[in-house]
Amino acid sequence: MSKILIVDDEVKACELLKRILETDENEYKVMTSNSGMDALEKVKSFRPTLILLDIKMPEMDGMEVLKQIREFDKDVGIIMLTGIVDENVANEAFRMGADDYISKPVPISFLESRIFLDIMARKIIKKKYRNKDSEEQARDDYFG
Repeated sequence: MSKILIVDDEVKACELLKRILETDENEYKVMTSNSGMDALEKVKSFRPTLILLDIKMPEMDGMEVLKQIREFDKDVGIIMLTGIVDENVANEAFRMGADDYISKPVPISFLESRIFLDIMARKIIKKKYRNKDSEEQARDDYFG
């Protein structure tokens, strides 16, 4: 079962997205976090396959969370899911290690497809490349 961590300071948005994603059909285990510091703790304990990360949050924004996650986990998928529509911010997120940048509002069918594709690509990589050096090479091959 793949694990997804949703990080957004909007509690209702997190819970709604969790209900949509956490179905028998999807077979995802979903956890939510409403702050950057909490998200960092949950990444370490929950060990998600994929993180949906908002940028605008109080105390610690998503860009700082992204930076800190990449310091200890280079393999987890991170999709920035944000209301910020700014090419410079998107480019910076990619430079810092985000796998995708999606602007809100987003059609749920598109988001579900993007999540599915990211998780399937990671499963293929994990299955195909057994040792850590190969996993890093595969990630570079698949995600650039």
